[in-house]
Amino acid sequence: MNKTEFFQRVAQLDNLTATDRRVIDYLDKHFLSLPYSKVVDICSEINIAKSTLGRFMIKIGFNGFQDFKKPR
Repeated sequence: MNKTEFFQRVAQLDNLTATDRRVIDYLDKHFLSLPYSKVVDICSEINIAKSTLGRFMIKIGFNGFQDFKKPR
């Protein structure tokens, strides 16, 4: 996934929560390092649960963080 595709998917979301915005902001700032990141580390930095990140990934059309990280 590239950054443009990520933001296209995010743009289609309605009613973003404050947590969604924090996740989006983090992913935007750290996009290049995401393929090397672990869910637990990301969630710790954003201060969210792993399930919250997983639900966000599903919201933007992935089966989870690992699916999001896969090269397309």
